[in-house]
Amino acid sequence: MRVKPQLIYQRERNYQTSLGYIIRIKIKLQKLPNIQKKEFPQDYKFSWIAYSLENTNERVLFDNHYGKAPHFHVDNDKGTYFI
Repeated sequence: MRVKPQLIYQRERNYQTSLGYIIRIKIKLQKLPNIQKKEFPQDYKFSWIAYSLENTNERVLFDNHYGKAPHFHVDNDKGTYFI
């Protein structure tokens, strides 16, 4: 039986930059049930994304998931940058 992760924090909000651009930031943090894998530091799974509402291809994504430790992507770059 698979136990669901506990949602710790979730937020989605628009912001206006000093140059007048509107960006959206989405944040999600979950606590996994005693998973003990390197890709989930202290058993946390997270996702942070910031993107332009005018052009959603302009974005930065920082996350972790099964098989990948914390890493980030910039724009539509298929490459992954490990931290």
